[in-house]
Amino acid sequence: MNPRHAAALALVGWCLIAPPIRSIEPDFRTYDEYDYDYLDEHAAYRDWKLICVLNTKDECERFRERIKERTAPEGNAADIDIELEQWVEAECFASDDPRIKCIDPHAMIPPRPR
Repeated sequence: MNPRHAAALALVGWCLIAPPIRSIEPDFRTYDEYDYDYLDEHAAYRDWKLICVLNTKDECERFRERIKERTAPEGNAADIDIELEQWVEAECFASDDPRIKCIDPHAMIPPRPR
């Protein structure tokens, strides 16, 4: 293997990214006074939010599974709050994946307090 290729492979990490939370403004025609937040799972990947960067795909997938285990609602799935749902819907991508090159690493989602 060429040393340059080995160096390039060593720089690849794995990003855990989550879909953005969007808001629907109140509809004053129907006198609906509440804003509604929803998870936009169909948003372009460039709009997704970075949760963390890990060294390997296995680490990323294990972290993702741990999130799902810890956030699984005990009752109705509708009881999960939107921020937790965002973490549950996160996906792993190689850091060199062109679909996520536009994600701002400084806009990382902070961990939730317990």
